[in-house]
Amino acid sequence: MAETGNTGADTPYGAGSPWRRFTARRRWVVAMATIAAVIAGSLAFWFVRGPGQAAASGRGTTTVRHGEVWLHGTITRDGCDQSETSLPIGDVGCSITVNGYDVSVVPGNAMLPGTPGTVTGLDASTDQAGSYTRVFAQLTGPHSATILTAPKYYARISG
Repeated sequence: MAETGNTGADTPYGAGSPWRRFTARRRWVVAMATIAAVIAGSLAFWFVRGPGQAAASGRGTTTVRHGEVWLHGTITRDGCDQSETSLPIGDVGCSITVNGYDVSVVPGNAMLPGTPGTVTGLDASTDQAGSYTRVFAQLTGPHSATILTAPKYYARISG
């Protein structure tokens, strides 16, 4: 019976391995350079905002994760403003626009299947465009969201 031994040629770090041709110091330098390249690439993606984390101008920031969006910024359009028309908010409710996202904040007369999120600081008698707001909402489309689907969502408007 023939005895089989480990000649080193069949192992990844054996005598014929290209990795083995480097000295220990060079292997260490190559390993550190590889790790540094990976870290630099990760930091580059972290600092540069990706498609799901586009920022708005001014104080605004947008973070999108797992079908939810966090918005911090100024209201650019107030769809809940009743000062001009004096008509009540209809069956579809109303929304505000923050950082390019239309966010449904008031359900109107429609019956909701669950408990909606909360809105604080909303004054329907004035146009609140330009007011700062913080929103945590569920995404409903590419640039639309709602706080009406669960109590954990909110819109906090500060003058």
